[in-house]
Amino acid sequence: MHVSTRDHSSHPGPDGTDADLIVVGAGVAGLAAAMTAAATGRRTLVVDAHGVGGRGRTADHHGWSLNVGPHALYRRAALEQLLDRHGIVCAGGMPATDDAWLVRDGAAHPQRLSPGAIARTSLLGRRDRLRLLALLARVQRLDPERHVGRSLADWLREVPVPVRQFVEMFARVGTYTHAPEVLDAGAALRQVQLAVGPGVRYLDGGWATMLDAMASRVRSLGGEIRTGVEVSAVRSLAGGPGVEVHLAGGTVVLATGAVIATGGPDTASRLTGRPVVGVERLTPPVTASALDLCLTRAVPRVAFALDEPLYLSAHAPAARLAPAGGGLVSVLRYHAPGADPAPADIARGELRAFATTAGIVGRDVAHERYLHRVVVAHGAPTAAGGGLPGRPQVDCLGLPDVVVAGDWVGPTGLLADASAASGVEAAETVCRRLDERGTIAA
Repeated sequence: MHVSTRDHSSHPGPDGTDADLIVVGAGVAGLAAAMTAAATGRRTLVVDAHGVGGRGRTADHHGWSLNVGPHALYRRAALEQLLDRHGIVCAGGMPATDDAWLVRDGAAHPQRLSPGAIARTSLLGRRDRLRLLALLARVQRLDPERHVGRSLADWLREVPVPVRQFVEMFARVGTYTHAPEVLDAGAALRQVQLAVGPGVRYLDGGWATMLDAMASRVRSLGGEIRTGVEVSAVRSLAGGPGVEVHLAGGTVVLATGAVIATGGPDTASRLTGRPVVGVERLTPPVTASALDLCLTRAVPRVAFALDEPLYLSAHAPAARLAPAGGGLVSVLRYHAPGADPAPADIARGELRAFATTAGIVGRDVAHERYLHRVVVAHGAPTAAGGGLPGRPQVDCLGLPDVVVAGDWVGPTGLLADASAASGVEAAETVCRRLDERGTIAA
């Protein structure tokens, strides 16, 4: 029996469906898909088992806004471009790098990251300083696509270790991935170009402000968002176009097409019973351990370890994420894809010790929150798998009316930019197929 989840004021379309497009997941990928479809006039329904935001949700702790691990919006990349097209403005600020520290062998070295400062760093000899400057200049000029299919480690094979550490550090920070032996150099170099070129912004109020704005945009375009709705299966209709979306409790929603924009490849396979073509070209899920330190004073500092996958950045006062006069520092340890972190007490202690090395003292900390294993991405592009072009495509399930989107999908971008780009592509793919069939939105 078909039971609609729509309001009584809403009506099925002339073909008996509840929506032209149903989107499973209300994170970046799902909302990108929903905005794109709704903007064309398609009847668009978004369902999510939890709430709007996905891993972009933000928690409030007495005036400190805590994201699910450190989040940054890459300027001029796919997500920001999508926001611009829809007139969504997110206030925020760029991280301060004037007070940057580099850590090697457990010792902190104040080090601005401008070319002039690098040319004088005591962490490298004169010849290596010149090599690093030349290499960074080369990275900014090169075409990343020419290095697809080669690992970052292989790309750096002939570079002296001290110089290599700097470049690997920039790549870790840009990709949130610690896997130079398998990570595709083309993808990594493109991300380094973004990080050291246009840079990133931290968002006032946390990423929830952006996700809420995206959700509002969906609704303003006529789309509908239902939260607390768990999906158990997505099935193509037997004998004809369209999909059935089975909800927990037995409700079934009919739609002309569906976008699965929640979880990773395993979720897409579980919901559809179909294998994901190209999943073997990805790394296992990329994870990290994160420690947020709510500070009673502002400490506008960044710190990067050269010989360990550790990072620290002050997200406030760069963005309004803390009470007046306070600060918010995020500390991160990048895990190798598929690797388990150290036991929680050890991993947390390592992050706290790194913060201490970077000059964050205990009396400044009003509150701390530790996240032991945060999913950064559901898979990174590998050199062996052909880099970004080799990732699973939106139609990787081989179903005519079901496509996927997420940070592991499609040829464009990493992290949230991949989610945004694949969400747009997924919606455009479904809408194009609807046009080919002559389906008209009600």
